[in-house]
Amino acid sequence: MESELTNAEYWSQVWSELNLPPPINPTSSPFIRELCDFLRQALDGRSGSLMEIGCGSSRWLPYFSKLGFEVAGIDYSAEGCRQAQMILDRERINADILERDAFTPNPDLVAKFDVVVSLGVIEHFRDTEGTVRAFSRYLKPGGLLISTCPNMAGLLGLSQRLLNRPVYDRHVPLTAEHLRKAHESAGLTVKNCSYIGSLDFHVVNLHEVTRFDKRQAHRVLMRLSRIGWKLPIRLKRGRLFSSYVGCAAQRS
Repeated sequence: MESELTNAEYWSQVWSELNLPPPINPTSSPFIRELCDFLRQALDGRSGSLMEIGCGSSRWLPYFSKLGFEVAGIDYSAEGCRQAQMILDRERINADILERDAFTPNPDLVAKFDVVVSLGVIEHFRDTEGTVRAFSRYLKPGGLLISTCPNMAGLLGLSQRLLNRPVYDRHVPLTAEHLRKAHESAGLTVKNCSYIGSLDFHVVNLHEVTRFDKRQAHRVLMRLSRIGWKLPIRLKRGRLFSSYVGCAAQRS
């Protein structure tokens, strides 16, 4: 897709430099708990088949499998697919991992799934509506598309830009309103579109950053996040302070 800000080679390099992620633990942080709450609420009452687009090194497929879905994943990174399969094998879950580009026709996948999710994918494409439209064609009628992405339009995005500008530049800063309009313009009915989680600086990506001062600043910010979790106050979820943005929308 011409509007993409990353490519398969980039992601294969990223995944090859990282260890396999641990299983999803909803109690590991307030942000992860709220993200899991958002996903469970969106999926409430639904069942059947679920495909994750951008499943490279995904620890979410086992999570969705444990919610009762028959899961599959698609990703154009060979290394990402290899790691996704290793994670599934680690948790003894059967699933099809397809090394393909989700923007190519893939006629065997069109209108096949009850749920399609992308967790941190659509923000890497400038044409948000076109990306949503491309992903929604894999839904059965009445199926649900869930799209989430880091909140690069708030303080998290500012921190990402200051600490690692190359990674920031690979994202489109999407607000909840941007997500809502993109899904509605793609012909979907939005069920929920909201900001997710408190400000969690663990989400900031320091890939390939070697400068000591920037890494030290990130450690301080992460420590502040952990301190904030223990305070008896709860910041209002919104564009400024939230870590993620999410949208759940149904195909007519």
